[in-house]
Amino acid sequence: MRESATTTGYRPERAAGVILVVACLVLAGGWAVLSAVTERPAGTPVIPPWPAMPGGVPALLAVAAIVGLCILARQAVERERRIAAALRRANAELEAVAREHRQARCRAEAASAAKSRLLASVTHDLSQPVRALLFRVEAGVRESVDPAMRARFACMQEIARLQQDMLDQLVHASVLESGRLTPVPQCVPLAPILERVCALYAGEVADKGIGLRLVRTSLWVHNDPVLLSRIILNLITNAVRHTRSGRVLVGCRHGEDALRIEVWDTGPGIPADEIEAIFDEFRRGSGAAAGDGRLGLGLCIVRRTADLLGFGIRVRSQVGRGSCFAVTLPWSCVSDGSTETSPQAIRSKVAQKI
Repeated sequence: MRESATTTGYRPERAAGVILVVACLVLAGGWAVLSAVTERPAGTPVIPPWPAMPGGVPALLAVAAIVGLCILARQAVERERRIAAALRRANAELEAVAREHRQARCRAEAASAAKSRLLASVTHDLSQPVRALLFRVEAGVRESVDPAMRARFACMQEIARLQQDMLDQLVHASVLESGRLTPVPQCVPLAPILERVCALYAGEVADKGIGLRLVRTSLWVHNDPVLLSRIILNLITNAVRHTRSGRVLVGCRHGEDALRIEVWDTGPGIPADEIEAIFDEFRRGSGAAAGDGRLGLGLCIVRRTADLLGFGIRVRSQVGRGSCFAVTLPWSCVSDGSTETSPQAIRSKVAQKI
């Protein structure tokens, strides 16, 4: 019934007010007629013509109309009160739902923080014996005289390095997720950072029979050198592991708006529809070797660390030819080691050198 009244425009309270006004008008007219009949002179008609009605009738009609309008106004006020009460109830319900959502989010954030702390603690504790094992195995590789024994130690060394790398990635990922990692900017030369990271893979690239070339640079960067080293380390790790033949090239290239630290490889390449997905957690490209024990966290750590430092990550790849991963550093955090700090001046100097 309520839906049909709303659809047709019918309002019971409004109809009641109109009926009341009409009734008042009828009563006022009847009262006027009766008063005119009782006061009529002898010999006059029983019902006088309308102009002969007494002058108080319009006043009564006005009073009746005012009374009806007051009733309609009261009904309108009551309706507004009901609507306001309904709105208050709806707002209270929405506030209760929002409060429950906030509490659920706080509980989820607390659980996530506890998980990150537990993961960081466990991986840190596990990494200590793995580091000790790796140290012993490396000593066995160096000191062993028997070729067969040296080969066994080398195999154990590779397994220990893989375990250490997995634990390091888990620790770094948990720290990034917890939000407790704060960059410590410093003005440092870029060349030693690149040289140290490349030196870590001298033995691995020699064993694989691939090349690793570093193009030297004289530029300085004002940023966290430890986190920047972690980004470059993960990119070179990814390039070396996916390159079966050819070489890996590391160098800097200047652009209009940023300096790019690029890592090129001659690996299998990445399909265009997988480029964004490879930065997800525990996601690996289709060209990754199956069963190599990798977690697929390296590029995820690269993206998160770059976001933390305010850097960008660009990827270019061609299937069958290789890939290029670039870290883009804004010119505002790059210098040439001189007193000049203007990004435009630094960019022009770099362009002249190149």
